[in-house]
Amino acid sequence: MRLISFVATAALLLAPAVVSVATPAFSQTSFGGQAQPADYDEWMRATDRALSGALRRANSALAAQGTVNNLSMDVSLIISRAGVIEQVMITRSSGRPSIDDAVQRALARDSGIPPFTADMTSNSVSVSFQLGTTRG
Repeated sequence: MRLISFVATAALLLAPAVVSVATPAFSQTSFGGQAQPADYDEWMRATDRALSGALRRANSALAAQGTVNNLSMDVSLIISRAGVIEQVMITRSSGRPSIDDAVQRALARDSGIPPFTADMTSNSVSVSFQLGTTRG
């Protein structure tokens, strides 16, 4: 199980709480399709970016629900070989069902997670992370 931590800003702009690493070049399809990671480490970085993007796109849904200080939740995902999020589980609620539901809906949509790479032999991957909000 891989842990990815996220922290939200005052506007609920959610960004990964990991050190930025220069992204190596990805191979592309001959038709200009989405860049594909070459190995598991690149896949994790691409997945981190995809999940961050999905949560940023949820800003309006989350902002409409309002926020309070120090709101946090734990989330777990099951991702299939095809890069599809098969299951979204709120493992620790924020205490605000509307916020939990908005996050769950945002992650259940197509997040742009790439398919598994050749070195990833399992049929699915479990990804867990924490979300938190601050108000400023």
